[in-house]
Amino acid sequence: RFGDAVAVIHSALDPASRHAMWTSLHTGDVRVAIGARSALFAPVPNLGLVVVDEEHSALLEYSLQSV
Repeated sequence: RFGDAVAVIHSALDPASRHAMWTSLHTGDVRVAIGARSALFAPVPNLGLVVVDEEHSALLEYSLQSV
């Protein structure tokens, strides 16, 4: 649906790839960022929506079990 208009940000990216993703977000060439929590710090102008999926987190599972 988004084609090449998605920046994927994660810790396994080499510095050059990470810089390319950040630059494409900052310039507006790419308007969707997908990644780990660190993707929240990506330079997205006019941020409209943030979705955080931490279902795999053991801490979240523990906190949900105690509810």
